[in-house]
Order: sequence, then structure tokens, then C-alpha cells
Amino acid sequence: MSVGVIVGVTGLFALPLGGWIADRLHVRFANGRLLFGGVSLLLTSLCTGVALIAGQIDVALFVGLFAVGWVFAYNFYTCVYTAVQDVVEPRLRATAMALFFAGLYLLGGGLGPVIVGGLSDYFAQQAMLAAGASELSEAFRALGLHSAMYLVPAAMGLTGVFLLTAISTYKNDVAKMAQSAQ
Repeated sequence: MSVGVIVGVTGLFALPLGGWIADRLHVRFANGRLLFGGVSLLLTSLCTGVALIAGQIDVALFVGLFAVGWVFAYNFYTCVYTAVQDVVEPRLRATAMALFFAGLYLLGGGLGPVIVGGLSDYFAQQAMLAAGASELSEAFRALGLHSAMYLVPAAMGLTGVFLLTAISTYKNDVAKMAQSAQ
């Protein structure tokens, strides 16, 4: 149920609202969408990191903090997909999006759970050894997963930095695309 709130319910309002904000910012500033996406991912990193650092807190508080972070995470989609369309000429957009999604799903959807799972197992084993126990209990597994989940705010923050870095070439890339499409 917690994942449903964090990922599902937040997306119902975050995606339309984020898209609306991204469009308004793009009208005002050429780099508005990328700025919004980058700052949003830094806020995602902050909120999800605070939820994890908080330690043993009420489940509702954890879900609330993580969900607020995920609201900001959805701005990645509304900002990056449109930015890709802005810098790729129309005859190559389907290929560009196919490559983008292939990378996104390979790294995030495919390797992400494998890496988090491997880290979780490693940290669980380390917690068990540190406690001098000989059996891997659910408590050690929970500690391992909690430690591995720090990869989420780290990856979100890093992606936010990359989006903010992309601002430096975005206007020129849009101009080049417009020129080559003529």
C-alpha cells in the first residue's frame, strides 16, 4: 500500500501539474523545463534522503516524506521527454525516444533492482556479522534494504545535476535542430 501511495497516487496529480508548470516555465525561459526538472530531482534527492536518514520513524511519516520526493521525481518525465523532442529533428525523434527508453529501462528498470538487491544482501550480511549473529534474520534483511535504498536519493541527485548541466548547451542544440530541420 505504501508503494501505491508513493508511486501511484502521487503520479495522478504530479504528472499533470508538473507538465503544466514545465510548459509555463518553458514559455518564460528557454531553459525553463530543464531547470525545473533538475531542481525537482535535487528536491527528490533531499526528500527521499531525509526519509531514509530519519531512522525509525512512523510509517506514515516515512511514506509522506518519500511521496513528496516522488512528486518532484515525476517532473523528470514532463521535462526530459519534451527536451529530447526539442533537440532532435522530427525525422529522428522516434529513434531518439526508443534509445532514451532503452537506456532508461535498462539502467533504471533492469539494473536498478539488481543493484539495489545486491547491495541489500551485502549490507544485510554485514549487519549480521557486525552483530555477531550466525543467522540472517528479517531484521538484518530490513537493515540491508534500508542501507541499499540510499542509492535512490544518490541517483536522483546525480540525474538532477546532469539536467542542470544540460542547460549550458540546450539553447544551441535547439537552434541547431531547427536549422537542420529546414
